[in-house]
Amino acid sequence: MMRSRHLKLTCYRILANRLDLQTEQDRLDLQHHLFLLTLRGKLFLAPINDKPIHNVLDIGTGTGIWATDFGKIHLPLF
Repeated sequence: MMRSRHLKLTCYRILANRLDLQTEQDRLDLQHHLFLLTLRGKLFLAPINDKPIHNVLDIGTGTGIWATDFGKIHLPLF
């Protein structure tokens, strides 16, 4: 009987962690959208528009939406 209770608690914790992860990902996606609205659709404020871009370093940009959007706009297709 003790094993059954332990298994139920373990399954609950795994499910709760997954829900927390999804909630956090949704929050980061919303934050990205709010930044785009605040910056009037700009992905960055650095003065790099007239320079060719070959590499981009993505450090802590959330779920990857920023890097994906930036790549679609600024990096050539390989």
